[in-house]
Amino acid sequence: HSGVISSLYQLGLLKQWSQDLNSATNYYNKLTELAAGGSFSDQVNSAKERIREIDTGQGLDYNTKLYLDLSLNKEQAFEEAMTRVSLSASNYKIAALEEINFISSVFAGESGCAQVQFQYLWSGDSGSTKPSPEMAGFKTSYDSPGIKTVGLIVVGSSGVLDRSLDIIEVE
Repeated sequence: HSGVISSLYQLGLLKQWSQDLNSATNYYNKLTELAAGGSFSDQVNSAKERIREIDTGQGLDYNTKLYLDLSLNKEQAFEEAMTRVSLSASNYKIAALEEINFISSVFAGESGCAQVQFQYLWSGDSGSTKPSPEMAGFKTSYDSPGIKTVGLIVVGSSGVLDRSLDIIEVE
């Protein structure tokens, strides 16, 4: 059942990104209908946030839109050989309310004597923590079961360096 709920959210997200707002709203509403009375509060809250974005005309939040643009838009997509950013979780299968640690590693070229500054644009299901752009990693937990996705885009002084995605199962 958690896979269905997670899939409905991802389908809604893809439809919202592609500007098929009626289909997106239908997927999000189906998710909230199926999850009613269940233990999927994270997904329901995310779906309600996406519906609010659609209803107010503000569009997807910046980090999520940028991640999807860079991953799915052929004009903006990266070469597949890029591996300058990796994202890993301390565990990929956890219990609800169990703490998990996300850690990013950036492999940047030589910068001389200047310290390289990066922005970390987190998107997806960050759980109880809302990481700021200065955070290269964070600890979090999830209230409800399901498949969670955490996306990361790393931006340096020359622009977007790379992106990474992790998928976590919460039981």
